[in-house]
Amino acid sequence: MYTNYATVRLAKITESGVGRSNNARIINSQGNFTNKYIKKDSKIVIDRTSDRVSLAGSMDILGLSNSYMEVFRLKNNKQQFVLRADIKKSSIPRQVILPYSNFTSVRIIRKSPIYNIHGIQDSDSAFPTIAEGHETDVKSLRYIWVPSLNKAELFYEGTEFYKDAEFKYIKASDVEYLFGKHLTPVNTATDVTPINTAVDVTPKKTILISPAFKISHLSSCKY
Repeated sequence: MYTNYATVRLAKITESGVGRSNNARIINSQGNFTNKYIKKDSKIVIDRTSDRVSLAGSMDILGLSNSYMEVFRLKNNKQQFVLRADIKKSSIPRQVILPYSNFTSVRIIRKSPIYNIHGIQDSDSAFPTIAEGHETDVKSLRYIWVPSLNKAELFYEGTEFYKDAEFKYIKASDVEYLFGKHLTPVNTATDVTPINTAVDVTPKKTILISPAFKISHLSSCKY
């Protein structure tokens, strides 16, 4: 069962606190820690759950600060988040807080190989595929020429990779949409050829999903 918001209490000893005050440090909409704080042991109202990778759009966020990733958004504030680890455990609601992402959330519906921009599957890394059922965020949609198939296929660019990672694309046919922005391909199938494998065109305006649709869709999802 989902809930739209909840009142929680910050811990007396926070994970993000600095110095004697140990107040909870605020995280911005890009997943970075700010120089703003909320007094420890105070009550706050939260309305969404997310993680710093979903806010940042890449795994590079891991190298910027501590390893705590999950966050809650301050109610009706798209610019301020707090670490879940900074909240007193006994005050966290049993109901599921609605998820939030700066990108598009999808679920892998079959074991999905990871590709590079040239349509070549990853065969060297420890994790060359993404498991069925895994939920992840994607941030762009494009056609890529796949040499093994001798045709262009539609791919999503995932966020659970470093920005300079070579292999970070998954087939659109291997996922199902959960919530967030509806992405428009930045190119067409006719743009990419065996010689010209990565052509972009000016992307069209992103279509946003209404909050009412998100809630309706999420309540029908099985987690």
